[in-house]
Amino acid sequence: MIFENKPVRFVPNVSAVGCFCECDGKILLLLRNKNDAFEGGKWGLPNGSIEQNETPEQAIKRELIEETGIESKNITLFKKLYLEYPYEKLKYYLFHLALDELPEIKLDSLEHTAYKWISPKEALKENILVDLDKLIKLYYEGNQIARSKEWWDKFWENQTQDFGTARKELLDFAEKFAEGKEGLTAIDVASGNGRYAIPLAKLGYNVTALELSSEGVKRIREYAKREGVVVKAEQGDLVLVCKQKREYDLVFCSGGIEELDKEDQLTTVKGLMDWTKPNGLNIIKFCLEIEGRGKLVESGNIEGMYKKANWQIIYQYEEPQIRESVANITFEKKLRTSTIVAKRI
Repeated sequence: MIFENKPVRFVPNVSAVGCFCECDGKILLLLRNKNDAFEGGKWGLPNGSIEQNETPEQAIKRELIEETGIESKNITLFKKLYLEYPYEKLKYYLFHLALDELPEIKLDSLEHTAYKWISPKEALKENILVDLDKLIKLYYEGNQIARSKEWWDKFWENQTQDFGTARKELLDFAEKFAEGKEGLTAIDVASGNGRYAIPLAKLGYNVTALELSSEGVKRIREYAKREGVVVKAEQGDLVLVCKQKREYDLVFCSGGIEELDKEDQLTTVKGLMDWTKPNGLNIIKFCLEIEGRGKLVESGNIEGMYKKANWQIIYQYEEPQIRESVANITFEKKLRTSTIVAKRI
């Protein structure tokens, strides 16, 4: 059994560590040697016991090197847990490691005979160690972010709510990109009430506005009509739509990535990158963290995708600290954002 709080009269006989190593929404599982006395032949995390005079962080770094060959400084403690079984009681430190790219894995064949990168949902279907399913659900279901279409319909149904006016500095990038060009296509992803879709149309772009909620689509169409511009407002789930084959000169997304579950964020950004024509532009802004919701997007992950794909980074800025929001809402008043403007070359 797993306890988040120490049970009464709980005396651990072992202190141990484990780690979710994650890259592109997938976690690393190791197949235990079938001759292992403890659940041999099952899939588990990199883990092990804490040695004498060793801190939990030192222990997991050592175990990662010994079991996988992974060396990293960017490892974070998720939670201290208490595990109780008939044969032992453990104080267990669960860590998380976010990786920008898949590392070379070097197994110790005496302990593990295979490895795989797999999504947390798919991992639950594997022959995994006892209680690993609970650890996966504890971390990943606790870190689910996405709000439902129904939530957003209620949000946009309230005419007093929006996320403020369009930011001039973002539109300036779009305006400069459009100079001397005609017939450019653009998509405003997670468009909300169209606060960027309509200004982009005024800049001369042929704009598609993609929005999850029906109420948001309604507000986009009303806004476009009031401003006398043409915008194709489309209702759809970004996670699904980004798998379609499309092409745009400009892909614009402000405030959408942080609203996706973590396992969908990078694959969705990859889809937006694939939509971009050669020499096309991406303008992407997202919240790294929001007060009350915690960290939503891992720092550096999305910028790393553009660099890895050899895009030209025109502008990148990550706010150093949390600040007051300019949104016209009564909740989530403080946040920290990151902005990336990149050209496909």
